[in-house]
Amino acid sequence: MLHAPIPHPGRSPGVSACVRCLGRRHDHPADRRRRGPRRRRHRPDPDPRQPRPAASGDPDPGLPRLRPSRDRRALAGPGRAVAGPLPKGSPVSDQALADGLVAALKAAPAVTAILGQRIYARSPRVPTYPCLAVSRTESRVVEGEVIEHLLTLTCVSKFGGPEEARAVVAAVRAVIHDARPTIAGRRLVNLRVAYADVFPAAERELTLGIVRVRAVTEPL
Repeated sequence: MLHAPIPHPGRSPGVSACVRCLGRRHDHPADRRRRGPRRRRHRPDPDPRQPRPAASGDPDPGLPRLRPSRDRRALAGPGRAVAGPLPKGSPVSDQALADGLVAALKAAPAVTAILGQRIYARSPRVPTYPCLAVSRTESRVVEGEVIEHLLTLTCVSKFGGPEEARAVVAAVRAVIHDARPTIAGRRLVNLRVAYADVFPAAERELTLGIVRVRAVTEPL
């Protein structure tokens, strides 16, 4: 059965919409498969040797843009570990505090009975298990020249269970409770263990023990 063409609104009634569409190019999925994917115009990458356009207030565009150092970011404003501008000698006091804690732990028979002398102020590249190292140091200004230090001691054990790491954490907590390490240019006001935990590492054969120490120092 033949049907009369349906007139399109706004067009002449004598010509149907199908007739008007005959001259147009239909974008059917089968046609796209035959034609293949459309090719995008390749835009050449900018030459890294060309200087970038200088904005208002920028330095010479020919000079490389350098990331500010950690000390400059700390002095610029509050951060995660630094709440204010650090006084002079604070990084040195962090290292001196870590060295003092390591010396106190190496002198404790309860700790050396398990770890020997494998107690480090910095993480060793090729460790021998079990071992203990100061893995992180943070500091912030409390008031004036008074600085709060947060040190994280990490014990790594390959005993095959959590027993050895728990023994190390317990011995370290007992030593730090009575320790009074000497810090060059600073006076120790307070020292305590703020947090301790023992858990398996990503490698199931290793067990980690974490001891977080909080110390407050002031200038001499």
